[in-house]
This record gives sequence, C-alpha cells and structure tokens, in this order.
Amino acid sequence: MIKRLFDIFFSILGIIILLPFFLIISIIIVVESRGGIFFLQERIGK
Repeated sequence: MIKRLFDIFFSILGIIILLPFFLIISIIIVVESRGGIFFLQERIGK
C-alpha cells in the first residue's frame, strides 16, 4: 500500500514538473511544421 502511494505521488509530481517542457515542445512543433502535433494517418482496411 505504501509503495503504491509512493509511486502515484512521484508519478503525479513528475507529470507536473515535465508539463511545461511538453507544452514548449508542442508549441515549437506547431510553429515549425505544417502538420499538427500528433501524426495522423488514414488507414485503409477493415
């Protein structure tokens, strides 16, 4: 139980710390490329 709380706490802390970097990288991708942030591909099949 303690390990689970420890893991959840540090996971949330890591997300909070890295969020500004992810936002900056997303803005750079939008500005420098003609596409979106995510790669979308049309699939042909079923």
